[in-house]
Amino acid sequence: MPRKIRVLIIDGELLSRRLVGRAVEGIALFELIGTAGLDAGTVEKVGRLQPELILLGIGAKAAAGFELLTELRTRSRDVPIVIINPHARKGTPLTVEALSLGASGYVAYEETAADDATIAQLGAKLASEARRLILHDSHAKPADDKATVVMNAHSPARSAPPAKSSTFSISAPIEIVVIGVSTGGPNALAAIMPKFDEDFPVPIVIVQHLPENFSQPLAARLNALSGLIVREAQAGAEARPGTAWIAPNGVHLEVKQDVKGVRLTFSDGPEENMCKPAADVLFRSAARVFGSRVLGVVLTGMGFDGVAGSRDIRAAGGTVIVQDIPTSVIKGGMPGNVAEAGLADKVLPITELGQEIVRIARLGRTSPPSSEQKG
Repeated sequence: MPRKIRVLIIDGELLSRRLVGRAVEGIALFELIGTAGLDAGTVEKVGRLQPELILLGIGAKAAAGFELLTELRTRSRDVPIVIINPHARKGTPLTVEALSLGASGYVAYEETAADDATIAQLGAKLASEARRLILHDSHAKPADDKATVVMNAHSPARSAPPAKSSTFSISAPIEIVVIGVSTGGPNALAAIMPKFDEDFPVPIVIVQHLPENFSQPLAARLNALSGLIVREAQAGAEARPGTAWIAPNGVHLEVKQDVKGVRLTFSDGPEENMCKPAADVLFRSAARVFGSRVLGVVLTGMGFDGVAGSRDIRAAGGTVIVQDIPTSVIKGGMPGNVAEAGLADKVLPITELGQEIVRIARLGRTSPPSSEQKG
């Protein structure tokens, strides 16, 4: 008999807990192990029951819900937490804030519709989200022999990429920064983006695992924090200094070079690491185009996305730095797996990563290239 996923429902409204509970109990994948409200005893209950998936309803009690979410993320850093309530709509400030605080995803439903069809639809959504999150976090570690090694004229041959020392140097000025990030990413990006001004010498391209239609609100939020121009990625856009691009949900984002320069492209290949977009796809394309002139950055998130791509960057002679475990929302996860594979040139707290990216981007440059002016 297949193993069931242990689910705990947390919501301040009794009717909401009952409705969601009906949906969970109708799915063979789930085992409902309990429900709880938005109160002080809930954190202790989570520790006692050890759920594999938390469904958190915030609704009208947003302040209490955010406080509990923050506490849960501090104590249960590896458990997927899905926001689920009628207010969890695409791009709403409430849901963006929840994702920033470490929520793993969201599912919306109609609270006033409690018929069997609506309950079944909600259960199907929850099952789909659970498969994405649980499999994403626990699927097998990528094998070394499946990694794609990409080289170009800039790339010295490297058989096995050992970690560099803390005082490492680069062989040539970098030409692009690529970032992979997932759970807790909006806050991590908000911590580093203010370090970048309009004269930042290279383009930044970001894969942040987000639900559909959240990349544009996140880009707008980060644009207000940074001297860079931050936008949702558009196919055919030129990757220029002073700009940062965030991949939309549902397509892979890559960089390609043509006679007019380096441009962003979308591809519709299969998911990698249960993700689409995947950081590995972006990193692989950057290594192919720029070789040793790539800086890869892996921030907080669940799973192994970024491991194979970091291996490609290191094999091409590029540089990889990652966020440390203490400042990551997820303990270990994406940056921890990159470091464990011996692919991180540096491991730093989020408070130091932004400045380190700036330092590396300016190495070997006498003056910054021209960049777009922020309007």
